[in-house]
Amino acid sequence: MLPPVRHSCSKPPCRTLVRAASMLLVLGTILLLPSCVPRNPYSLAKPGPYHVGYRRMGTVDSSRNGRKVDITLWYPARKPSGSDSSQPAYLAEPDPRDAPYPLILSSTKVANVLAPLVVTHGFTWASVDRIDYWMEYNDEKVLQPQDLLFALDQVAAHPPDELAGMIDSDHAGTLGYSF
Repeated sequence: MLPPVRHSCSKPPCRTLVRAASMLLVLGTILLLPSCVPRNPYSLAKPGPYHVGYRRMGTVDSSRNGRKVDITLWYPARKPSGSDSSQPAYLAEPDPRDAPYPLILSSTKVANVLAPLVVTHGFTWASVDRIDYWMEYNDEKVLQPQDLLFALDQVAAHPPDELAGMIDSDHAGTLGYSF
């Protein structure tokens, strides 16, 4: 066991000085600590500078017996004049100022939740409609990933005229498909 520590500062003025120094140390730590934390560690948690537009494309994959693959495209858009809504706007005018924008692919189910926020930070998003989870193994577990690849090919090769030059399909990622 360690012997007790004896302080040579047992007189009241010295104790007051030690207390004051301790309080200054605590106060200084409290004041300086916030400057050590990144200003916005979760920058995607708040909307970015862009408004969001979306439009739909109906496509058919002839290499898979005419499989219908409907795609919803989400993109940075100019805010409609006179609107104070932050909700995505159907057929909104695209905002090409920083194009091309990287592409994200997913189901529309996932995109409905994430795209309205993520696209405000300068992304485009192609989502395949009617993709859902399946409780048993069947053809859809193979067809749905192929739908995502087909959507990537379609958006890269045949984007809507209004979005030409805005979608960077060379920088693409996908999310939300697992089972």
